Amino acid sequence: MKRSRALAYGIAVAATASAAAMMTGVYEINWWTSDAGGGFSSGGTYDMGVDFGQVDYRVMSGGPYTIAGGFWPGAAEASDPTLIPTLLIRPLACPAPLNVDGHGVVKILMTGETGLDITALDLASVRIERADGIGGFVLPYDGTTGPGVVFADFNQPNDLDVGDGPEQVSCSCNDVNAPDGIVDVQIPFRTDDLVSELQLDGLPMGTEVALRLTGEFADGTPFVASDCMALVSTPGPPGMVVLGAEVNGVRQTGTWIDASPADLSLDGGGFGSFERCYSLDTIVTFTAPAIVNGVRLTQWRVDGQVVPASGPSGFGEDRNQETIEIEIIGDEHEVVAIYGGSDMGISR
Repeated sequence: MKRSRALAYGIAVAATASAAAMMTGVYEINWWTSDAGGGFSSGGTYDMGVDFGQVDYRVMSGGPYTIAGGFWPGAAEASDPTLIPTLLIRPLACPAPLNVDGHGVVKILMTGETGLDITALDLASVRIERADGIGGFVLPYDGTTGPGVVFADFNQPNDLDVGDGPEQVSCSCNDVNAPDGIVDVQIPFRTDDLVSELQLDGLPMGTEVALRLTGEFADGTPFVASDCMALVSTPGPPGMVVLGAEVNGVRQTGTWIDASPADLSLDGGGFGSFERCYSLDTIVTFTAPAIVNGVRLTQWRVDGQVVPASGPSGFGEDRNQETIEIEIIGDEHEVVAIYGGSDMGISR
């Protein structure tokens, strides 16, 4: 965690106006010298601070030389309260890939550290934008049907130098991927929102884009964190999986289907119809909600073959989920969650 610096100037004397002074008109403190002790004095509604052993406060100049008397006229360093925590979009990926056709979420990790209580983050203030100022900003995904904000110990902060000011953008890679006993926060942003609001569509694949996460903590302290992403597209066969969901034969656009592990672009689940690409022989688990729009998931269609749903599994929130596991063995697979009795298929 670093702080930028600004210049602060001292003020020689401070006085507080009272109601009585306002009634008598304008008042002023003329130039005068206190050659005795210093400190603060008060009387009624007035407070005054004076220096101990203060020499006459004045500015004298001659030729190229200038001298200012007194203790307070000089400049002093003061801390800008802006915090600069570590932002890790995808640890160990350098730069982190952003699949512009992913139709999923990008989970951005902001790490906690000693002296920084990440749980005090004001989530309502958080937004992400391009560091170059192009486009608008994106708010975190609210987790209505997909992943939400998670507070947990994911990783330790980046130990690489990210600069001394919030204007500094770091595209450095983290060289570790291990918990450190301090709570972090993982914040999801919808990929489609990032692509549209940050004007990423149309940029050449491979373009690196610096992103800046801003917001405040509960006490009003602002923060700025940055990282970079490289634009990619779905790699394509072999190992392609086309996923989707249908409710009574109607293709869904907002149903979240989770995928684990992440694919070659580091994408996990997605919304509606989407594609993922894996190395051959990878075993992938897909998880879908047990009920969508009041209709229960009755079966899966895997490469044209119907696989009956096993019924809600797990405990707590997991009782509302259905899972299926497949092995990636061919150029292309199709996995569709079917809600209701119809099985009309989907297309990419």
